[in-house]
Amino acid sequence: MFHLTLNETDQELKITIMLPGINKEQVKVYLEPHGLHLSVNHREESEFLHQTTRRYFWQQSYRRMERFIPLPFPIEKEKIQVNHDNNRLIITIPKAQNRSRQDWNNGINTPKLPKPEN
Repeated sequence: MFHLTLNETDQELKITIMLPGINKEQVKVYLEPHGLHLSVNHREESEFLHQTTRRYFWQQSYRRMERFIPLPFPIEKEKIQVNHDNNRLIITIPKAQNRSRQDWNNGINTPKLPKPEN
């Protein structure tokens, strides 16, 4: 699991995620109707030749980490900023100023269920 810090003000939510050894190509950020979905896929390979025994070792590991961050307020999805800097992922999410709290699916289409018949 990765370390996550949330800083919220009246204007924005800033999420800082520590990702040591992870480059930005391994990180995917998805905006969903009620939150933010983070996914990290990390693959690592190592080789080693033992000098004394002359044995060759090869090791491979794969990690997948995911996290969902709920957003219980309307946002301005067009103004979201994502930066990757020195093993840190910084996501800045501006809050919408003129939208009602009831409209918090953040402009993402969700499937409409049919109305029950009486």
